Amino acid sequence: MPKHTKKRSTIKRKHRRMKQHAEANKKPPTKATSHRATRMTVASIPYKKRCHC
Repeated sequence: MPKHTKKRSTIKRKHRRMKQHAEANKKPPTKATSHRATRMTVASIPYKKRCHC
């Protein structure tokens, strides 16, 4: 359990860093669309999905 919590915390930190990078790059407000597209791509490629999991 504690390990899992730690992992989740790390993921949260990663997400925060990604958010900061997006802001730094001055990306347009199309985060939702981008996320959706990425999700679709991952679903389309089973191998990539396997790696992610």
